Amino acid sequence: MLPKKSQNVDSMRNFNRASVMKLILENRGIDRSQLANETGLTNAAMTRIVQELINVDLVKETGSLKVQQGRGRRSTGLEINTKGGYVLGLSILASNTSVALTDISGAEIASVSVQPSNLSDAKCTLDEISAAAFEMIDDHKKNNPWSYLNVFTANDNSKSKEQFELMKKESILTKDNNNSFYI
Repeated sequence: MLPKKSQNVDSMRNFNRASVMKLILENRGIDRSQLANETGLTNAAMTRIVQELINVDLVKETGSLKVQQGRGRRSTGLEINTKGGYVLGLSILASNTSVALTDISGAEIASVSVQPSNLSDAKCTLDEISAAAFEMIDDHKKNNPWSYLNVFTANDNSKSKEQFELMKKESILTKDNNNSFYI
């Protein structure tokens, strides 16, 4: 277990990353200086946070922005890398079950309704939902060979797992009472 001070520092880092991701998602093309002003963080801290997000392909630079006034280096806009992460959502209700795949910005890529063959058999129902989810993932990977979309286990050491581990930190991906993760 981490000492309390270390936990507080980690919680603050996670909160700062989440704030940056949210601002970039809501303000496509925002630059590091604007992010620093909006969050109250220093330019150095913002540069470090943005570089971490770029390194795991969650954020990408959009190019130089026109300088409005004054001198200095041109600002570089930022946006969410929609190919940098995916969300697989499951809706399991008594009357309706579905699986949806979205990119990290929330844009739907695919969805399918699942009609369980035997609702009284929970294992069978979950296996059918799982099969639909894996089929959706496989279809996406066939049509997008450069996609980072992967299913991984705790022993994997892939780029997708690195992204997920960074995102699932308390404030970037939040876990609700149904054990679902969301931004």
